[in-house]
Amino acid sequence: MKRFLSLLLISWFLIILQTTLLKLFSVGVVIPDLVFLTVLYLGLFHKFRRGSAITFFLGYLMDLFSGSPMGLYIFLYLGSFSITQLIREVVYFKSIPSQVIYVLILSFGNSLLLFLLLWIFSPSLSLPSSLLKWIIIQGVYNALVGPFLFLLLERINQRFLDNSLLEGI
Repeated sequence: MKRFLSLLLISWFLIILQTTLLKLFSVGVVIPDLVFLTVLYLGLFHKFRRGSAITFFLGYLMDLFSGSPMGLYIFLYLGSFSITQLIREVVYFKSIPSQVIYVLILSFGNSLLLFLLLWIFSPSLSLPSSLLKWIIIQGVYNALVGPFLFLLLERINQRFLDNSLLEGI
């Protein structure tokens, strides 16, 4: 239970960090998508029940913070989480190069699907002509930040696991 609550609190902190402070480190309008990276981390390293509950929570909060149609981020994040859960049994994701490649591919797919769904939900939305450039920059940015965030989340998670094991003795 402590691990679940700790992941919820860390996730909420990452949403706040992403929507406020990380704007200072943006490349144009692109910032690292810490929430999406957290969803991928949950899909790679956590069981389905805990990961899907936290992923739903993250999607709901992103829907609230972004002002997008309700359910958009829930759909995107649960889809990415489910794909990651399916693929993690086949591919070894403990190495940094495999994590970078996987984050890059899923970031491209997530960004494309996000813009497609936004365009479907709001046809009056004008998409920038440099959309492909921003999708590539977002994917590369996420791929560079992803392994470091995975390592940080794993260390925090391991810390709570070690504390809960000590309390059981």
